[in-house]
Amino acid sequence: MIKKLSKISLSAILSLGLVMSGCSKADGPLTSKEAVEELSAYLSKIKVTNVEPVMDINSSDDEVSQLADISEYPLVVDGGNAEIVIEIATSTEKSTAKSGSNPYDDLYIYAAEQFNSSDFEVNDKSVGISIRKITSGDVLTYVSEAGYKPEAYSPSNTLWAEMIESMGYSVELIEEKTAGNTAGILMKKSVYDKYNKSHGDVTIGGVIDAAMADELSFAYVNPYTSSTGLNCFTQMLKMFDPSNPLSDTARQNALAYQDTAPAVAFTTAEMRKSAQNGLVDVMAMERQAY
Repeated sequence: MIKKLSKISLSAILSLGLVMSGCSKADGPLTSKEAVEELSAYLSKIKVTNVEPVMDINSSDDEVSQLADISEYPLVVDGGNAEIVIEIATSTEKSTAKSGSNPYDDLYIYAAEQFNSSDFEVNDKSVGISIRKITSGDVLTYVSEAGYKPEAYSPSNTLWAEMIESMGYSVELIEEKTAGNTAGILMKKSVYDKYNKSHGDVTIGGVIDAAMADELSFAYVNPYTSSTGLNCFTQMLKMFDPSNPLSDTARQNALAYQDTAPAVAFTTAEMRKSAQNGLVDVMAMERQAY
């Protein structure tokens, strides 16, 4: 689970409370000058500390108590009028409605709408397809923790299905992939030129080494929700301990790196927006999103 912490000044919060409730005296409201003097007296006793947001992938919080109802993840296509309805939970890069800036993220929406308009029947019963837009990792959480059981699941990486299967659930592979895609590392040209002089070819190991040496800031999405993040995280574990990526050494090094990694996005689509806005210099990205 990722917890986003905002950089909020404690003095600003307390000042607001004082303005709302403390700016008065026995014989009436304070004057502007008196209010400033009183607030200044309070603020002189406050020590302000700025806390940088960090990515927490080692949370011990109870996930079940924090889960929203599955309806919070909308059905972007509803086949509910059919006698047989097949719900497919699919990752966001295949189930997001077209927009002017991102016109290629609606593959499953398009396919389901075409199917639903075909009046398909099985044993004289009408069949409809529903598409639920939800991140690959969130499906894993809802299946394992909240009893969510869609008829079909289309994550961005087969690792998610293997993890569900490892929990004792029966999973039948229909197709290995809907469309081919490749995860990689995206860099600004100026950052790449500097990196290449010091480290040569771009590898996950080289990028992590450079990030830990404060030569660059490497951003990637939440590995608990995103396949891009999961791809990156598994490679990090392998880099930290090639002989046993699940060893204590690998996990401890990965967690140590997480303490300094910028928390930018939950999904690749959000990361794409961060890149478009120039917020990060180096990031894990999928070719499709790029």
